[in-house]
Amino acid sequence: MHEYWLQRYIKEHYQQIGFSRIQGPYKNGADFRGNYHHQPLKIEAEWDYSNYIGHNHSREFADILVVATLKAAPDHLKKQLPAIIINLDREEVIQWAVPRQIQKNKEDYHSYPWRRLSRSLLDLYACYLKRNHQSSEFSGSKLALSAYKSQIPVGFRFGAGGKEEGFEGLSEYKALWDYWLIIAHSVANHFKLKPTLLRPTWIDRIALFFNYTGRIRESEIGRFKEVASFIEGLLSQVEPWEP
Repeated sequence: MHEYWLQRYIKEHYQQIGFSRIQGPYKNGADFRGNYHHQPLKIEAEWDYSNYIGHNHSREFADILVVATLKAAPDHLKKQLPAIIINLDREEVIQWAVPRQIQKNKEDYHSYPWRRLSRSLLDLYACYLKRNHQSSEFSGSKLALSAYKSQIPVGFRFGAGGKEEGFEGLSEYKALWDYWLIIAHSVANHFKLKPTLLRPTWIDRIALFFNYTGRIRESEIGRFKEVASFIEGLLSQVEPWEP
């Protein structure tokens, strides 16, 4: 399980762990800063002692190590670890984290970054077929030909953090967008893409340029060729949805 969930657990349970105040997690330096026995200290979270060493942290990198194991630190590592160590029950942390991880995965699946990628793939695939004089009749072609070219699929509402909140429009259009959402996840998994809210994938960037200018550079359409072939394979495996 990713360290993110251990950090979340600490953030939510900091008082039970023994901190009177905590801030973070931070991207740089120790994960947290907080007060422990009225002292402001640097706090690092790790699943195991070996992770602290493996991340090349020095003894002085943090004042406190919060580690998700009830086992005592091995003697041969003690001199490389912070002086203060707080042990957590790993099973308890995981039991707390699993349902939250499942819920987050469900929310992320339908989030704005994924809908944006589905829109980008749809537009670029339609353009690719047109440039190669192939038929543009495929599941979703009606959406690709729509006048509204924002990377936000028309009809969707998104809230804080890009969470999908609803859809207003024809049910058949929602079904088509859901169809392309599945394609987006398949493409992302195959080509190791990670859509995020603030960092569009290279596919999103090409589509954004295309939507603004109506053009795609030859080098970019060449790069997209492999993705288009993969999409073609997906479309041939699944019977197209017809409104």
